[in-house]
Amino acid sequence: MGVPACDVILVQGFSGGTGVSTFAAAASMYSSQKGVQTFYLNLEDLGDSNDFFSSLETGGLDDVLAALRAGHGGLADFAAEQALIDPGTGVSYFGPSARADRMADLTAQDWIGLLNALKASGSYGRIFVDCGFGLDEKHLAMMEAADRIVLVTDGGETANTKFRRGLQAVSAWEQQEGKNITDKMILFYNRFSSSKSSSRLDGIDLPVVGTMPPVKHALVREIIQVMLSRQNIFERLLQL
Repeated sequence: MGVPACDVILVQGFSGGTGVSTFAAAASMYSSQKGVQTFYLNLEDLGDSNDFFSSLETGGLDDVLAALRAGHGGLADFAAEQALIDPGTGVSYFGPSARADRMADLTAQDWIGLLNALKASGSYGRIFVDCGFGLDEKHLAMMEAADRIVLVTDGGETANTKFRRGLQAVSAWEQQEGKNITDKMILFYNRFSSSKSSSRLDGIDLPVVGTMPPVKHALVREIIQVMLSRQNIFERLLQL
């Protein structure tokens, strides 16, 4: 028997501060609630999955990366064994690297090797990848490896400018390399205000998964609960 199918959803934003990681964590929780074995993979240089999930077990990304670089023969099984499980949500994840500089030194081969190991383990039906956006080799490789890409923006003037420039850059890379990335992209408006401080991206022909208004004076986990109450957003995300 082959390895069961695993859906890879990459969550990104062309500008910071739009709640990309919060949305990726919330989407992981929703997926798990629906009975899908789900992994939240945070590859940000400064990211920490413990902001969203917790476990009494120990284990981290560093051991898996060491095994990857050593050419560990049973990497897929080892990666799944090192994963932590949040008992409240059922989401699997890795504890963070002990040092952020190690994350910055990871290569495209490291990222894709880690992703492929999780897929090959057969333990997960869906993986949400949270790695930020970049035009370097590893970010482009992850965009190519993903089945879908959720782009998060708040509709602010600066965010919209960066969104258009980012999309233009990706399109140029597609044409140069003969790739097809933009067809996998969908758009989510987070922290979108009805006032003139936010506006939709006119002329951007991407499916919109939903809109989330600002949640003021709330902790991250409280914001996630508000997101999860809007189940139509995640239902549409998983249907597209």
